[in-house]
Amino acid sequence: DSTGYDTDNDGCLDDGDGDSITDDIDQCLTEDSTGYDTDNDGCLDDTDGDGFTDNIDICPNEDSTGYDLDSDGCLDDEDSDGYRDAFDSCLGTPLGEVIVSLGCSDSQLDDDNDGLMNNVDQCPNEASTGFDVDNDGCLDDPDNDGYTDDVDLCPNENSTGFDTNGDGCLDDTDGDGYTDDVDQCPNEDSTSYDKDNDGCLDINTPPICDIYYSMEDQGVVVQGDAVLTSVSGSGSIQIPPGRYFIVANCYDPEGDVVSATITSPIGSVSESGTTIAVGALVEVVEEMDFTIPVSVVWDDGVNQNQANIVVELGDVPQQSTPGFVSTLTIISMISAVLYLRRQEQN
Repeated sequence: DSTGYDTDNDGCLDDGDGDSITDDIDQCLTEDSTGYDTDNDGCLDDTDGDGFTDNIDICPNEDSTGYDLDSDGCLDDEDSDGYRDAFDSCLGTPLGEVIVSLGCSDSQLDDDNDGLMNNVDQCPNEASTGFDVDNDGCLDDPDNDGYTDDVDLCPNENSTGFDTNGDGCLDDTDGDGYTDDVDQCPNEDSTSYDKDNDGCLDINTPPICDIYYSMEDQGVVVQGDAVLTSVSGSGSIQIPPGRYFIVANCYDPEGDVVSATITSPIGSVSESGTTIAVGALVEVVEEMDFTIPVSVVWDDGVNQNQANIVVELGDVPQQSTPGFVSTLTIISMISAVLYLRRQEQN
C-alpha cells in the first residue's frame, strides 16, 4: 500500500532521496544515506557522535567534539606535536621542541614547581623557591659549606670541617664564644680567663701583695723590706710599744684589677684597682699580754690569697732599713709556701 508515499501515482512507495530506503520508513527523506547507513534508518550515520556524518567525517571513529576547528571530524593537533589537543597537556608547544611528556616540552614543564621551566632550571627536581638569588633553579649555598640555605642556620658562615650537628653553623664545642675553627682549645671553656682570645684558658699570674708596717709618726711607708711577700700564710711580728700602720701594697703583674681587704680589731678597709694600698692602725702597749690579729685578703678574680698576721709585744729591733722590721722566720716560711704554690701550678 503506497498510500501517502506515492507522489507519482505509480502505485509504488516513493524513495525521494534515492537511498533505497522507501519514504515510509526513511527517517531522513531528503538525505541520501547510501553507503553510510548501517542501521537502515535512511539517515547518514555519525558513528563517533561528533556531529559530523560519516560521509564527510575524515575520522568517523574519533569523536572530535570541542577539538575540531577545521570541521573535518578529526581531533585537532594545533601545535603539531603529535598529541591531539584533547589529550595534549601543553597546547602551543613551540615548533621543533622535543616532547618529553604528554605533549609537553621542557620549556612547558616545571617539575619542581619553583617557577623556572625545566629547560632553564639547572636543578629541575629541586624546588628552590625563596632560596635562589641567581635564578638558576638550584638552592643557593653562598658559604659553600655543603648546606643549602633552606636548611643552613648560618647561610653566610662556612662550617666545613667544624659542624658535627649538621646545622650549617660553626660549632663551639666548649661554649666559650670561640668557634672551633679558631679555638685553639676547642674542648676547654676559656670564658673565665682568656685575655689573648685564643680560646684557651690563660695561665693567670697571682697578684702580689707586699705587707709593710711603720710607726704612725713616720706615716704610711710602702717601700723597703716587706714583712710578708705576696703569698697566703701566717706569721707574727714582734714590735715594741707604739702606734703602727700595717699596710698591704697590692698589684697584678698582668694588669688585672686587684681587690684587697685588711681587717683588724677596729674594722675592715677594702680597695680595688690595678695598684692599691689598704692599711690598718694598731697600737702595741707596754706589758701587753695579748696579741693583735690582722688579716689581709686579696684576689684578681681568679686567684685569692690571704695572710694572717699576729702582732705581739717585742723588744726594740735592730733595723737595717729605718721604719721597717722583717722577720726572717716569716720570710723563710713564706718563701717555702710560694715555692710549693709554683710547683702545684706547674
